[in-house]
Amino acid sequence: MTTKELVTSTLLLILLCNSPVFSQTAIDLSHNSRRTGDAIEMYQIQTDNIWDLTSSNKCANTIYERNEDFKQDTVTVLFQGTRRYFEYNKDTLLYVGLENPQNKELFYRHEVSCIFPMSLGDKISGVFAGHVNYCDKLVLHKFGTYIVHADSIGTLTLPNDNIVDNALQITCRRKIMYEQIDSCNIDSILPQYTEAEILGKQSDGTDIYTEVEKNIYIKGYRYPVIRDMLLYNPKGELCQSETYYAPPEGQDLLYLDESNLEAKRDQVDLDNNSPVDGAVDVSSFINNRPGAMEVSFDIGGFLAKYPQNGTVQCRLLLSDNRGIVYRTRNCTVTPAANLEVSLSYSGLRNGQYVLSVVINNQIYTNNFIIG
Repeated sequence: MTTKELVTSTLLLILLCNSPVFSQTAIDLSHNSRRTGDAIEMYQIQTDNIWDLTSSNKCANTIYERNEDFKQDTVTVLFQGTRRYFEYNKDTLLYVGLENPQNKELFYRHEVSCIFPMSLGDKISGVFAGHVNYCDKLVLHKFGTYIVHADSIGTLTLPNDNIVDNALQITCRRKIMYEQIDSCNIDSILPQYTEAEILGKQSDGTDIYTEVEKNIYIKGYRYPVIRDMLLYNPKGELCQSETYYAPPEGQDLLYLDESNLEAKRDQVDLDNNSPVDGAVDVSSFINNRPGAMEVSFDIGGFLAKYPQNGTVQCRLLLSDNRGIVYRTRNCTVTPAANLEVSLSYSGLRNGQYVLSVVINNQIYTNNFIIG
């Protein structure tokens, strides 16, 4: 490659990496790492197309996935009676095991669940292996291969018909094998395979299960809004299918983090796919759209007035500058009434706080001081 070609290629790469499409279609540690204390609202759905949820059906009540720190240096994810354990190794999220009333899995070769950052085309593969203890009666050797691939960017249509461009899909494909261990004594020395042995057994084996997990991320939200899981038996027949939807508005209730607040400020409006006139906080939003909303502070609280020009979904959040939320308030305002909402901050310590107003999935913030 000549010097001119190298310079040209470098300039093209810089331009592409800073283009709107590329900047909106990546996940990274600051925006998408798991945080202990978060509870993600979701529910199971039935759909023929995970990219178009307009005809999806809710088939279960709302449930929560919770991130806890029961073990040191480990993120414990609680979901439907199962604890899954993850560890961070610099920019890599490792899956290290799980536990529920029937099973206990402990991996001696950890699976890479995700590596940060990831953008379209990024891929990582490897092997995993561990031991499964079933009710202290049966011990299995579980091992296989995995590929994590950021394989798709597209337009996601939500159940409320809102359209989100540049959604990023990350797919994990696992090839899983099981072997029964003769000794059921969990205190005995259990066999361990090298990477070469695992690859050899997969190459020669026939009893291989395939698991496909797809997660779809959108800008401004820490956790995937879609999780689709498929399991195929060794004959290639689908034997299990589950799809979960985590509404974006549910993630707005997570304690605030500045990186995703900033991403939401830049995000296109989900209802009309148009920018919000460069609004960066409550004041500029009011100035750019007179009559759209009024926010004022009073002793012991603040007031927010909404117009009579259409139904508006609103959420008010009061947090400190660390992101801890102290007050929340949800509102649905119809054209029939102009609603005035107050949210008291009386009783809070002196210091700097943030008022966040979420309007139809677009968020605006304003700082103020109690003192």
